[in-house]
Amino acid sequence: MDKKLAFQILGLSETKEEEQIRQSYLTLLKGTNPEDDPEGFKRLREAYEEALRFAGQQDEEEEEEPQGEVGLWMKRVREIYRDILLRREAENWKVLFDDPVCAGLDTFLEARGQLLGFLSGHSFLPQTVWVLLDQAFHVLEDFDALKEEFHVNFLRHIEYHVNTGDFLDYNLFETLDGCVPENDEEADEYIKEYFDIKNRLENDETEGVAQSLSDMKRHGVYHPYEDVERLRLSIRLKECEKGKELAEELIGRYPEDNYVRVWTGKIFYDTGETERGFSQWETVLAEEPDYYMAKYFAMHHLVDQKEWDQAGKYVNELLKVNRRDEELLELQKEIDNALVPELREALDKGEPHGELSGKELRSFLGWRLFDLERYDDILTLLAEDSELETEEDGLELKAWALYRLERYGEAIPVYQAHLKCVEENEDDEKERASKAAQSHRLLGVCYYCTEKPDEGERETKTAIELEADERIRIDCKYYLADRYLSLKEYEKATEVCDDILETDDRFYPAYLVRQEACYHMRKAQQVVDDYYRAIDLYAGFDKPYLYAAMIFYDYNQYKDAIGVIERARENEVEFSKKLRFQEAKILRMLSEDAESRKRPLEILNALLEETKDAAENEVEDRDAIDRAEVLFEKGLLFEREEKLDTAIALVQEAITLDPEEPYYVLVLGNLLRDSEQYDRALVQYKRVEEVYHHTEFYFGMGVCWQEAEEWQEAASCYLKAIEQDETYRDTNLRLYRCYVALYRLEYKQEYFDKGMRYINKQMEITQNRGYRLWDRGNLYSDAMETALAVADYEEAIAVGTVPEDEIYILWQNIGLSYTNDMQYEKGYEAYRRAVETMGAKDVSVKGYRGMAECLQKMGNYEKAIACCREGLAVFPADSTLWDTLTTCYSSMRLPEKVLEVQEERKKALGEDEDYYSNIADTLILMGKTEEGLAVYDDAKRSYFKRAADRQELAELYMEWAGSLADVIAYEKAAKKYKEAATLYGDSRKKFKAEWRVAKNYYMAGQREEAACWAKKALGRLAECSIREEDYLTYTKYAPVQSGWLAWCYLALGEKERAKRLFERMEQLKPCAACEYKKCFESALWLGCYYYTEGEFEKAAALFEESAVRYGDVLLEAKFLLQKIRDGSNGFPPESEGGTKTQGAGQKPGFMARLFHKKTGPVK
Repeated sequence: MDKKLAFQILGLSETKEEEQIRQSYLTLLKGTNPEDDPEGFKRLREAYEEALRFAGQQDEEEEEEPQGEVGLWMKRVREIYRDILLRREAENWKVLFDDPVCAGLDTFLEARGQLLGFLSGHSFLPQTVWVLLDQAFHVLEDFDALKEEFHVNFLRHIEYHVNTGDFLDYNLFETLDGCVPENDEEADEYIKEYFDIKNRLENDETEGVAQSLSDMKRHGVYHPYEDVERLRLSIRLKECEKGKELAEELIGRYPEDNYVRVWTGKIFYDTGETERGFSQWETVLAEEPDYYMAKYFAMHHLVDQKEWDQAGKYVNELLKVNRRDEELLELQKEIDNALVPELREALDKGEPHGELSGKELRSFLGWRLFDLERYDDILTLLAEDSELETEEDGLELKAWALYRLERYGEAIPVYQAHLKCVEENEDDEKERASKAAQSHRLLGVCYYCTEKPDEGERETKTAIELEADERIRIDCKYYLADRYLSLKEYEKATEVCDDILETDDRFYPAYLVRQEACYHMRKAQQVVDDYYRAIDLYAGFDKPYLYAAMIFYDYNQYKDAIGVIERARENEVEFSKKLRFQEAKILRMLSEDAESRKRPLEILNALLEETKDAAENEVEDRDAIDRAEVLFEKGLLFEREEKLDTAIALVQEAITLDPEEPYYVLVLGNLLRDSEQYDRALVQYKRVEEVYHHTEFYFGMGVCWQEAEEWQEAASCYLKAIEQDETYRDTNLRLYRCYVALYRLEYKQEYFDKGMRYINKQMEITQNRGYRLWDRGNLYSDAMETALAVADYEEAIAVGTVPEDEIYILWQNIGLSYTNDMQYEKGYEAYRRAVETMGAKDVSVKGYRGMAECLQKMGNYEKAIACCREGLAVFPADSTLWDTLTTCYSSMRLPEKVLEVQEERKKALGEDEDYYSNIADTLILMGKTEEGLAVYDDAKRSYFKRAADRQELAELYMEWAGSLADVIAYEKAAKKYKEAATLYGDSRKKFKAEWRVAKNYYMAGQREEAACWAKKALGRLAECSIREEDYLTYTKYAPVQSGWLAWCYLALGEKERAKRLFERMEQLKPCAACEYKKCFESALWLGCYYYTEGEFEKAAALFEESAVRYGDVLLEAKFLLQKIRDGSNGFPPESEGGTKTQGAGQKPGFMARLFHKKTGPVK
């Protein structure tokens, strides 16, 4: 509330006496009951507070006296402007503008600048003054230059008023008695309040208007239009009788003013003086034929009087101004429905209708049918007159009819013919251009609608060039921009919108098109800028909010996005389905718990119900939203809830509805991956691998290949991921793991090198150095780089980033590294530390295993047995501890204890292949060979009875074959190995059996069979992508793997090659965790080579050496030595007799079993 109004309400002259203000307030308060008049009470209180605020202010300092010529001249400007009666007189301004200040070279620009600066905030002047100002200061001529200094809207305000007459007649302004304007703002405030009231009434807002009109007198200015608004308020409130007296007064005082005539006429008309009112409107139209409200009221009167011809003329003229006015369109139909029968009858009788006859009558009837949307009737009407059909008016009418019938292809040649007629017409150039512009515009639409965008663009641009009416030009440009938008030509769309807004920066639709186009071009700032500009113009439409929210969402600015949604709600925007959907997406991203996810779920469920209803009822919904998209978003919401099964089901349903959307497939792959359904995830990823090439996609696909142990495929995907982002998630770590796996499988040094490269890269970017040292230590351990491995493990412990409850695993890995390197004392100590640091004894069995193994390999059997018993007390079902316990008793030559242990083992583990083989081995060692071998028959029956799987059977046959080979029953051994090879599914395991088949057939003298199986075995290595050079140089098992290859080459007849490989075994560092200082297998197998070559003396020496190295009776060597000593020539017969000890190289026995298990470090 301003100061003047406050003192007006209090009934006081302006004063700073607070007591006087208080007394006046208390007096008025007695007559104001807040229950009866709450608004009056509120106004009185606000007035009292404003008056007190003014009383408490310090007096403003007097303005400094202006200096200089321009300053003094501007003082005169302000004095004239302050007084509305002086301001309205053009002569006063002419004198000012004739001042030398306005012409001087050194003062012109300064004077213009200061004047325009003043008027930018004081812009209510009559047109005559604006014209004088432009003439004096060349504002329109220097428009572009002045835009650098003044806002373009202000300059356009000047341009408008230079070219447009005043609505308010400044000559009608009066000052109220005794009122002297205090400042420049008094009359301006009056005018502003007047236009605010006028606009409120035009928007049918009546509340508070009467009070606002009453408050205007505080400004000390009066204009008769103030009273016209009082009349309009009476009309709105249907209280015309109350306004009649004021109307009579106004028309008496201002009989020539058309605004007064129109609204007093309406009062008279609505109070029963219809002819008087109509007469006033006709008088106005005689003077101003385009006066809208006069024509509007007159048209209604003519409709009431059923004077259809003139009413139709008026309504069509009104529609040219307001083309989408529904009331006018309905009135037009009413008028046309009344006219058409009369026109048709006149046409059929060949009689004139008023001044119309013949072709003119037919054409007029056609246009009335057009208004009624009877387009087929128009075509029939035109077909009755072939001459009219080929003339300009007939062609235009026909083209319009075809256009409205959406027969665009047929309309094109008609428009083209119409354009030709227009060109030949003798109308003035302006008229021809207007007609041509319209036809080009509609022709452009026809081309666009027949999917000929190039022609559509050409015709629309031609229409824009020809059109003189700026409003229609803007509409054409808007149509073109919208077409560009629909064709995804976003740059062109924005260029046209820029052009529109350069002309009219209040053309709201252009902001919408540009905003959407910029969204698709990812011009985020422009999207946001257009959002603010659009809602400044009109805050009630949802589209600006939608794209602003979307761009913020896309850039992960979710708080800004929800701010847009909240502002839309504050502005009482009706939320479209798309805006509600966007709100749900934003809320999902902001949600932190189940409670905060309830609201987005409610929105999505409601949208699903609405889309379901629309589909079932076959309702065309312009605000439709894709049901698949809603289902997909709901799936993401459940993903956030970690309800992956539900999320997967929803996304699958979305894909069913929209199978062509690749993003749904990608996310389904991610969900399946996260739910560890890797095979299914891969199927989805493969469907879209031609579409997506980004980091996340390659990472996700890599994870699935990795989980499927397809290491090469996984590595390929991860490499593509880090090409785009070398620090993406844990991709370097995953690459390390892939290459470690490949190194263990294919033994290539390059995989070791790559694994090392990527774990080092991960160490550069990781936050947890401890874990990455741990990983690198594992790789060093695999390569038998014991010192480096142990150094990394120890540093991992020292850095302090590995949790305390995981430190024991690092000690286990240190123990494993030392054990593989045959440093059993250090290995034992590390395993002991592991057991000590793991807290609860049942956390991990590996410490007990490791301690027992190290003690056993050091020959400390009693302590090893105690360690096994300690471990088994906690982990009774651990087969490795039972194996070590068995090996200890076997090494101590206590077969009865071995058998007792097997019965204990059976209670804990059941009857597995180790149970049977250990019993068989022990019985054979005890000299009970037949009884020992018979154990395998019992085992086989037991396995079949309990339906053992192929793997279990294969392992049993491997043990059986080993026992047969130990007693040199080579052919039978070969057959059992063949059965194992058949049962195995994995190429590596098949190799394990098949090289042994080749070896035993070779020893049995069956060279062709041996060669066949050797070839198969080598083929298995090729299937596993293992190259010989890599296989032979893999440090961990280089000796024994050299021996396996040697047997294959010997079986193939490559004797020298085989011999070199057997000899090579002697030169290599022992295999990991080998307990023998020298390789007994190298001596045994080289002895076998010499034996098969007939060099029995060399063979015998090597067999004896192998037994020494083994430290026990080596049965295969014993039997072959016996053959040599007996003088038997050739290969031995199949023998069932003799005793049996371990045949290392045939099957893993008690002491070699752990050695042959390729255990690796643990993470």
